[in-house]
Amino acid sequence: MKVCFKGTSEEISTLRNGLETATGSAISLDKGNCISEHHPTGATGFKKLQQILGTLVASDETYTVLFGNEDKHLYSYYDQATRTAGILRSEIGRAWYVGGSPLRCRFGGSARPFYSLPALLGHELLGHGSGQTTERGAIQVENLVHGALGEVPRCLPQR
Repeated sequence: MKVCFKGTSEEISTLRNGLETATGSAISLDKGNCISEHHPTGATGFKKLQQILGTLVASDETYTVLFGNEDKHLYSYYDQATRTAGILRSEIGRAWYVGGSPLRCRFGGSARPFYSLPALLGHELLGHGSGQTTERGAIQVENLVHGALGEVPRCLPQR
């Protein structure tokens, strides 16, 4: 059905810009702050992410994207019951995840790279929202964002 943004006009603009960056897309919103159109910008490396976004937008379900309540959540999250991706502002710019090449990840990873809003949206909305129920699956989608943006990928948890 749609992907909708909730919050103040500034929050909606920030989240929309983050999703545009995460997917290499230009996104238009309707009066309800839901995605009405999305088109590739021509940037390379985003095809799979654009396909995932297209699937969510075309779904029979409604997905919500908002800045999460810092008092109720320790981390950004995806609530499957309400199909809500909540991004915590405190995680943006935080040196948090262990990243690096697959070989480097086997030996503990590189220095902790910084989370970005596009990567958090990639993990919560595009990863978990597209049906990736495990952290490993959501991180694989998040790493598509890191790769497209030239960022250090996040190490995958052991199986």
